[in-house]
Amino acid sequence: MEFLYKARDNKGNLKVGSMEAGSEAEVVSILREHGLITTDVGNKSGSMTLENLENRFTPIKQKDKVMFSRELATMINAGLPIVDALETLALQQSNKRFNQIIKVVARDVASGTTFAESLRQFPNLFTDIFVNMIAAGEESGKLDEILLKLADHMEKDYEMAVKTRGAMIYPAFILTALISVMVLLTIFLIPKMKAIFETSGAKLPMLTRVLFGLSDFMIKYKFILLIASVGAIWLFRYFINTTRTGQNFWASFIVKIPVFGGLMRKIYMARFARTATTLLESGLSIVAVLELTSRTIGNIHYEKELMDSLDKVKNGENLSTALRSSEKFPRIVIQMIQVGEKTGALDEVMGKLASFYEKEVDEIVDNFSKLLEPFLIVAMGVAVALVVAGIVVPLYDLTSAVKNQ
Repeated sequence: MEFLYKARDNKGNLKVGSMEAGSEAEVVSILREHGLITTDVGNKSGSMTLENLENRFTPIKQKDKVMFSRELATMINAGLPIVDALETLALQQSNKRFNQIIKVVARDVASGTTFAESLRQFPNLFTDIFVNMIAAGEESGKLDEILLKLADHMEKDYEMAVKTRGAMIYPAFILTALISVMVLLTIFLIPKMKAIFETSGAKLPMLTRVLFGLSDFMIKYKFILLIASVGAIWLFRYFINTTRTGQNFWASFIVKIPVFGGLMRKIYMARFARTATTLLESGLSIVAVLELTSRTIGNIHYEKELMDSLDKVKNGENLSTALRSSEKFPRIVIQMIQVGEKTGALDEVMGKLASFYEKEVDEIVDNFSKLLEPFLIVAMGVAVALVVAGIVVPLYDLTSAVKNQ
């Protein structure tokens, strides 16, 4: 099969071409042997076999990477050469895409490339933190220990993400159900009520007329409204994900939402402390720790605060002093960092901070539904009040007037 590829040499020059190969992973491996880092590769004909299609779009789960790190650490600790360990792990992988990637890494390492450099060509799979920690492990001769720390770090990240998503299921279900009921009432029930009121000729309250007008509008333009809604959601996601203005807006907005904003601020602190702990324990410098942590914290404003502190640290300031003017990092975090710097146990202190904030996140997540209940009750109350005031009350008045005639 023929593939088109784009790659860069060690000077950053772009190379474009095509070659015959059995898979995309094989193309990456061949280019790597020629000193090129692949940036894009695809099937030239545009057609794909079912197997290739499955391999391209099969996701590599976090637990797959965790198990890969743990098993590789065990094999290296037992004295197995890294190339043999990688080849063995490739054979054990049920995920064909991950299998091919591990084979490429094994071939690169066998040809003299460092493990970290080989991983660097798969940035969507192996993060900067992962690669830099592997590089530190190779330099220190403690690769097995670093791999175990990486596995622990990824597990913590995964658990926090799962808990956060789980906390949102209940409120999302309630709000979706509420919106669905209101739409169904507007499209199916209100038109029938409108026919009854029009037949009676009774004078209708303003709220009732507004509801009838809204119902007519939604029925007449339902397809346009559906397309517009989908388009608006897509544009909003594009705005907050790809534009600087959108990223700034979302980063500010998400931490100001009642209840959820407090949860997100604690998640950012937990992520910062846990990542810093893992990197410091791996032997990375405070400069490297700040550079890597800023990219993974998940909020552009927190990232800017860390990058500003990085500049100050490079100029000779302690991290606690550099963060002292920050509005994002709580006083307790700065004070704990200062204690860690004075005692020479910054990694231990950051680990305690991480544990503290992770417990805080767990408590909020466990009580998230209870914390949101007042807001959900108010929303449901407003919806019911609109229906009662706009439909039920006028209908009752109409029925009473008919009975009195």
